[in-house]
Amino acid sequence: MTINLPSLREHPEDIPLLANHFIKKSSQRSKKAVSGISKEAMEVLIRYHWPGNIRQLENVIERAVALTTNTVLLPSDISEDLHQEEAAGFSTPSKTLFTLEEMKRQYIEQILEQTSGNQSKAAEVLGINRKTLARLSKRWEHKDESS
Repeated sequence: MTINLPSLREHPEDIPLLANHFIKKSSQRSKKAVSGISKEAMEVLIRYHWPGNIRQLENVIERAVALTTNTVLLPSDISEDLHQEEAAGFSTPSKTLFTLEEMKRQYIEQILEQTSGNQSKAAEVLGINRKTLARLSKRWEHKDESS
């Protein structure tokens, strides 16, 4: 049985409801008092041309909740990539196509950069174990050395 999950850009009207649900879920998980999202930050989410499905939105919200010091998410809490019309490397067919492994690596490296290399915080944002993150980093490091 195949289940087709349409990209989020096909249903932008769902973004506010989903974003608020993910804020509540992420706030409870991280034990942070983030109660909502500003109108301006919501506009950033709605304007973004989502290449993925709701899991991508969930990851963006989890990251924002984990990194914010505010009680309401502001545009500055939303990844800078979403403030642009399309995120680099994740958009149109005219750009280079990446394997899933390459995209995963780029995303993880981006989160590590945004958390100033703090693997524990990056693992929390990514929703993975810190040891898993270290293992992935080591695997990519070995591939780079052998190239």
